[in-house]
Amino acid sequence: MDMITSASPRAWAAVGVGIFIAALFFKIIFGDFEGFIECVRYWFQSGFISQLTSALRGEDGMERQWGELKLFVWIALSVGCGILAYYQLPGWLPGLFG
Repeated sequence: MDMITSASPRAWAAVGVGIFIAALFFKIIFGDFEGFIECVRYWFQSGFISQLTSALRGEDGMERQWGELKLFVWIALSVGCGILAYYQLPGWLPGLFG
């Protein structure tokens, strides 16, 4: 709790940038909340046994891999933009974050 209350304005701005990017790309990557839930399900059910059961059910393996990749790209893009914003904000706005 102390870490949250004592965070710098630059850290809060970087978190805000990461959340903004996540919200911005949510509709583009997943389409709707159901698409997001499906990708999360694929992410947590990865493994040989789940691939075997999905093959027996007739699900496409490429759909599973694409869902996992979409979730990874969305998380990496959001976190990466937040980290880059943390290091770039003092250069972009030196009066505010310098």
